[in-house]
Amino acid sequence: MSKKSNSKGAAFERRVRDMFRESWGVQLERTPQSGGWGRSQTKGDLVSPTNTRFPYFVECKNQQQWNLWGTLFESQGELLNWWDKACKQAKEEGGKVPLVIVGQDYQPPLVLLKPTLRCHGIPQAFIISNDNKTLCLMRLIDFLKNYQS
Repeated sequence: MSKKSNSKGAAFERRVRDMFRESWGVQLERTPQSGGWGRSQTKGDLVSPTNTRFPYFVECKNQQQWNLWGTLFESQGELLNWWDKACKQAKEEGGKVPLVIVGQDYQPPLVLLKPTLRCHGIPQAFIISNDNKTLCLMRLIDFLKNYQS
């Protein structure tokens, strides 16, 4: 991973962290040595050091080339790979609820999560169902407005 893409990923993680802070007031921090370079024991990209009851495992991906088409219609692609990895790591982190937050240049961040009844009430939430997975994809801002506990 290049230094430029590392910086871009860190900036995206800070942007997502700030959105959670502003919307929910939760103090999230970037995982120490996040971005794959470090050997931190904590998995995920954002953690809440002050709120151990924060229920989410947050994985952030900011890549220009991820393939939404492959996820929607071909049961393949980066989103599903990231989802599978996040589910595995969330389980290892005590069974937290996995969230994969994805970004592309000049687009609002999106969040991928397991569907709940709340997904069905959000006009711009999309249910993705293929093979053995059913997931919900929506803008992060809509998630933050509708999922605060």
